[in-house]
Amino acid sequence: MSALGGPGGASPLPARPRYRGALTFTLVISALTWLVFAALEVAGYQETADMASLDDIVDTSTAVVAVVVAALCMMHWRLADELTDLFVGFGLVALGVLTIGFDDLAVPRLADDLQRSHAVTLVAPVGFVLAVALLTAPLVLHRLQVRRTLAAVAGLVVLAAVASSAYPGVAHVLAGRRDRAVPSGAEAAAHVVLAAVLLPLAVAYWRDGRARHRTLHAWLGLMVFGIVQSRVAFALTFPAGTLWLAASRILRMESLLFVLMGVNRELQEGFARQQYEVRRSTATVERLEAQRAAEQQALEESRHDVRSALFAIGGVADLLNRAHDDLDAGTMEALTQALGAEVGRLQQLVAEQEREEPAPFSLLEAISPVLLMERSNGLDVTCMVDERLTVVGRPKETAQVLRSLLDNARAYAPGSPVTIRSERRDDWAVLLVDDCGPGVPAAERKAIFERARRGSTADGAPGSGLGLYVAARLMREQGGDIWVTDRSGGGASFVLSFPLHSDGPWPPPPRGRKSSA
Repeated sequence: MSALGGPGGASPLPARPRYRGALTFTLVISALTWLVFAALEVAGYQETADMASLDDIVDTSTAVVAVVVAALCMMHWRLADELTDLFVGFGLVALGVLTIGFDDLAVPRLADDLQRSHAVTLVAPVGFVLAVALLTAPLVLHRLQVRRTLAAVAGLVVLAAVASSAYPGVAHVLAGRRDRAVPSGAEAAAHVVLAAVLLPLAVAYWRDGRARHRTLHAWLGLMVFGIVQSRVAFALTFPAGTLWLAASRILRMESLLFVLMGVNRELQEGFARQQYEVRRSTATVERLEAQRAAEQQALEESRHDVRSALFAIGGVADLLNRAHDDLDAGTMEALTQALGAEVGRLQQLVAEQEREEPAPFSLLEAISPVLLMERSNGLDVTCMVDERLTVVGRPKETAQVLRSLLDNARAYAPGSPVTIRSERRDDWAVLLVDDCGPGVPAAERKAIFERARRGSTADGAPGSGLGLYVAARLMREQGGDIWVTDRSGGGASFVLSFPLHSDGPWPPPPRGRKSSA
């Protein structure tokens, strides 16, 4: 695994959003809007017909942005399975279509008698209350559950419809209309009160977003804060004039742009999280596959060693069965000891016991049972190993390595005599296994110790390409090494190196020792 937590150095999860920067950005944009319109007010700017046309463009843009953000929220709901995003999406649809789109864009284009119809005048205020109720639902959904939340939303909508129907002034305030029949001071105060009611919703969303690390909720709080400012600007139209209607519309559009930035960031984080999960799953699968491959390799190596041990045991058992009466007591005892050693090694392979630590041992004593077993199976083996040679390593694994080399000689140099001799090279002991076979080409002397690799002289010879690979691994794991050279007079000479036993640290490798592949 990389630093990501995933493969290939992939990127980690996105950093937590910088909420202070979002708040600063929102305050700066809002402050600039207020300063611009305050400057226009001081300069005595009067709204013109062009300004009214600009209002239509702003309202259209605001409604479109609301619908786009709603679609993105629903996309995130499908992506992250966040039910709260579904409520937010429908709330923005109600705000953009029923409140802004219908009342500011559709109604002015209707016939006069239709504009004044009771049903038409109720659409925008009911739509606004529906939008606020749906936007509030995500904050209470975990407490009320879905059914109760929907019931509360429906109750608020019915209450708004009744109040708007009974008191036209309520409908005008909720829809954001100017009603000349209502005293301007009362209507301005009503818009300020509505802004004050919405302000806690903005704070609640902001705090929820920061607490749960939900970028969308934090920006929703900034959106509601923009709507609060829009209502305050609308209240200013009564004492200050219609110029502030444009300010109200622009602040409302800015609020939708804020939440557009939030949902875009939320989608980016959602995609990043999904990509992270995919990379993490891929890394897990790769790790499991590598583990399975390693286990399969270990199983194949174990089977290879078991087959080798069973072959040797079977040969000795056959010899004892055929020539039991012809063997003297000393030979019988030696064969019995060799057979016991081979059975013990086989039990160790099957039981998967903990491996012994490298320790001093007599090289001749470790390999003698193997030599006896091989001779009893008909292999011509000559041993010229110094009986005083004490090396550091694992005796059982050394016997297993020698077994693999003798199996290799039987397979690739059939009928060839094998000579096993020892040498001292500085602080190292070297065991050489010589045969008179075809030898190993120089270009292949490194490759034959790789897994499942066989030399060019192996055509027709049985084998799986595991013996030399396992031998090389066992030698290196016990602090030694193995390589192959030409034998003087023809054939191959496999060389095993062991640290000589001493009280000091292990010496550097002997000259001629090949580096590990």
